[in-house]
Amino acid sequence: MNDFDAVKINDSEGSLPFSNNGQVHKLKGRNLIGRADNYVVIDIETTGLDADYDEIIEVAAARVRDGAVSEKFSSLIKPENTINEFIVNLTGITNEMVKTAPPSAIVLKGFVDFVGKGLIVGHNVNFDINFLYNNCREKIGYVFANNFIDTMRLSRRLFANEKQHKLTDLINRFGIGTVVEHRALGDVLQTQKCYEYMINYSIKNNIKMKYLLANGKPFSERKRKVNENNFDYMDNLFAD
Repeated sequence: MNDFDAVKINDSEGSLPFSNNGQVHKLKGRNLIGRADNYVVIDIETTGLDADYDEIIEVAAARVRDGAVSEKFSSLIKPENTINEFIVNLTGITNEMVKTAPPSAIVLKGFVDFVGKGLIVGHNVNFDINFLYNNCREKIGYVFANNFIDTMRLSRRLFANEKQHKLTDLINRFGIGTVVEHRALGDVLQTQKCYEYMINYSIKNNIKMKYLLANGKPFSERKRKVNENNFDYMDNLFAD
């Protein structure tokens, strides 16, 4: 999760193409808006902002069943290069901490086995997916193509009058917490609580997810509804 807004979503807040050495990858999962009971929340920490050149130093995921966390996965990753001072101060992850951590290939194999191919949720999750797509392809020959829900995007649609939608803003606004750790598992658990808060908010206020795709404008029939057989549970789950 990138909490300092370096990766910007396009004007329609839809999917961003993956870029690696100028190439566009079309195998990225679809950016969805919707309610789901069963999903996996993901987050990563990195040595920088560029998915083509910087490295993943921590991954985490939480499997959610019936709206509650059932299993967790978390691991540091030993990078090939040193972690700079800015990232050390931001995340608290030091070069000493990752010195004996497993290499990315080993961690990523365990990570994708845990996540599976189902729906994922994350905050500004395009950032995470860009890194995971590139690294999974290069390190373990795996295409990370899960469909995903972005809690930042969902917040922008549900609370359009609010100006800020970083994870820090959401946890304070929703009464979940006051400080973002910038550690992968901590951010995963806060993101999951934010998603459940917004789902409950939409149900309580009778907000139909399909109307959020156009910032409150009627949903176009040309939009495709996701095949409900793809997920364990889904209610009003739509894609761009």
